[in-house]
Amino acid sequence: MAEFYIVVQGGEEAPADYCVYSLEPRAPFVSRRRESAFWSRTGEEVADAAALAGLPFESAELFLKRARRAPGKRISLCRAVRGEELVPDGEAAARAAEIAERNRAALPDAGEEMLSAEELEAMLGIIPGDES
Repeated sequence: MAEFYIVVQGGEEAPADYCVYSLEPRAPFVSRRRESAFWSRTGEEVADAAALAGLPFESAELFLKRARRAPGKRISLCRAVRGEELVPDGEAAARAAEIAERNRAALPDAGEEMLSAEELEAMLGIIPGDES
């Protein structure tokens, strides 16, 4: 398995290079359900990204622990690379930018704080009436 490190940065700093997953600075949700749904989705995304990068599952667990303790800061899970292992043509930077954009799009406006049961089920991928 590859080695990894986690970077915690202030909101104004640029994202770290060669990151597998980055979480943009954000304020916690007022709604517990929305906050729980956010961390559930983020956990799945970071675990998938870590697996694709060949990182151990523990890297995703540590990332989530640090991210929950550092609201308002950019958190990045990065793979330790040697010079010959660098991803060519900015592929890693493009992927990190795509994930960061998706995270920004998921943040609600201040007026959208409430979440209905149907929205939560849709966010978690639960199909109503499906007991399996």
